[in-house]
Amino acid sequence: MPNSAEEWRQLSAVLDEWNGNGFLVVLHLPEDLAMRMPGTNAWYGKIAEQFGQKRTNQYLEGGGEQVIINLDEMLKAELNRIGEQVKATGQSASVEINGVKAEFYPTGWKDVEGVHGYNKPEGIDPPYATYTRKLHDDELRSKIKERTIINAARVEHQTTKGGEQ
Repeated sequence: MPNSAEEWRQLSAVLDEWNGNGFLVVLHLPEDLAMRMPGTNAWYGKIAEQFGQKRTNQYLEGGGEQVIINLDEMLKAELNRIGEQVKATGQSASVEINGVKAEFYPTGWKDVEGVHGYNKPEGIDPPYATYTRKLHDDELRSKIKERTIINAARVEHQTTKGGEQ
């Protein structure tokens, strides 16, 4: 379990737009999960980096470990209901539903939203954009040495002659 909001956001790459914090759930899955809940699968692996869609300036590196589970809808609804109670009361809870043991922990974190994964480069104001320009014909070069003849032909067919823009 993460020890801080920063660790949770960064390593687990949980974007602000996905989850506003309040509680964590630790699930203990039974060996016979597929028989108890047909159609339920679980995958284990590294957490990928995430870029915000709604809050486009949020980037989280990821790198932690995760288990992705497509849970039965009834179980999802019950886990969310209990989680909201834990969030409201600040009290931990533990339940077992159809062989799945769930432990709920309130986080109590205050530094969660709009804090982690946002970078404000020094001396640059939002929207953190840069300007680019198209290269002039005589600035284009082939990556292959033997193509000097093509580069010479480009110079001959330039649309502008140097200092013009």
